Amino acid sequence: ATAQIADRSQSAKRSAGKRDHARRRHLKRLRSAAGGGDHGQVQALYGIDENAAISRLGKEYDAAVLARHVEGRNLPGYAGAWFDSDTLGLVVATSQIPDFDAIVRVGATPTLVRHNLTELDAVRDQIVHALQSEAGANGFRDAAVDIQTNAVLVEVVDKAFTQASALVQTLKLRVPVRLIPVEDTP
Repeated sequence: ATAQIADRSQSAKRSAGKRDHARRRHLKRLRSAAGGGDHGQVQALYGIDENAAISRLGKEYDAAVLARHVEGRNLPGYAGAWFDSDTLGLVVATSQIPDFDAIVRVGATPTLVRHNLTELDAVRDQIVHALQSEAGANGFRDAAVDIQTNAVLVEVVDKAFTQASALVQTLKLRVPVRLIPVEDTP
């Protein structure tokens, strides 16, 4: 048993070393980017200096790695994750309070939502199928899950908006759906 614990400890150290190495490589690329590169765009977007831009990109990178780690845990209530520009950390949405401990343990901030990602994806697929059947393939442009609002967004062509709205009402979905009118372009 002691050998197993030592093996796990060595494995954890190697994993942490690999993560640190990958992060250092990423930050080195950011620092050496000529002509502003990614950090130049971040500087312009947020009105911050080069060091703050590099730091922010490092935190975004860390959050992306952390998000993949959280996704790999297969939490039953998982509903998506995003980088919070105010806290410069990862926010993980879940529909189940028992997931909170696992989310906090990996270093992210949990937030409670009504629907998990599986439910949201299923409703998105249901709406796409219904709109294609009823309003025709030209009746809508796109459908996506908005993880921050825990809803489904559907872009509908102006001329099919009323029909799409009525269709969504008849489906009696448990997930919020927001229709967004878009121009009909050939």
